[in-house]
Amino acid sequence: MEKYEVVTTLSAQLDLNDAVAWYESQKEGLGIDFLLEFYDQFVHIENNPTMYQVVYGEFRRFQMKRFPHSAFYRTDDRTAYKRVVVVAVLHSKSGPEKLKRRLGINIP
Repeated sequence: MEKYEVVTTLSAQLDLNDAVAWYESQKEGLGIDFLLEFYDQFVHIENNPTMYQVVYGEFRRFQMKRFPHSAFYRTDDRTAYKRVVVVAVLHSKSGPEKLKRRLGINIP
């Protein structure tokens, strides 16, 4: 299977920055641990982007193991480059309204 490039949108990068800053404020080094776990997932999804279940429309979700966050992503096969686009990294207690806005979809 062809390897996919994994990219994050600006809003997903801002989510990551906020989470890293918050965890780092709780304990030195914890923000880095969060970021390392997040990027460890890239190894899995760049080789097999369909390994995680579709949860909303075209979006898939991977849940972090140690931290209560999930990343929402979609695949983009329409260009010469195969990409996985991470569009949001949200805390598990984020409400459905925030998820709807971020994914641009209607969730019942």
